[in-house]
Amino acid sequence: MKKLDFCKPTKSVTGSWITFGLTLDQEEQKKNGFYINIIRQSGWNNETKNGTFKENVNNPEKHKRIKLSENDIAETLLVLQSGGVKKWSTVHAGKTPIFIEPFIKEEKHVGYLIKLGGIGIALNFAETLRLQEYLKLTLQQIYLQ
Repeated sequence: MKKLDFCKPTKSVTGSWITFGLTLDQEEQKKNGFYINIIRQSGWNNETKNGTFKENVNNPEKHKRIKLSENDIAETLLVLQSGGVKKWSTVHAGKTPIFIEPFIKEEKHVGYLIKLGGIGIALNFAETLRLQEYLKLTLQQIYLQ
């Protein structure tokens, strides 16, 4: 199954890139699971108007990778489908806090904020819908195995 990416670099180098992906490997089943990677932006190229992230790949303070359980996926879906009413948080593997909550801008609910270990990214409603559908497909793929 293809991964789902949201990349949001900024000129002020405060952006993030988040990737959601399901790994199903028949030979190495220990690797199987649903993973989220998030990395903080490390630079900005003014000439090309592109952000860079590669310098933070090996920095544990600026790059987090977590594995979610099926219940974690379901909790995430419940928040994203709540219309801004619910939020969810937990601590992954005893050390990485996860927060998923409504993103409020100028007193309006404009999307959802996902934070892993202090690195966050805001998703608008269209991106949230894409993530919801991806999470549903992920659960289906897990159950079909």
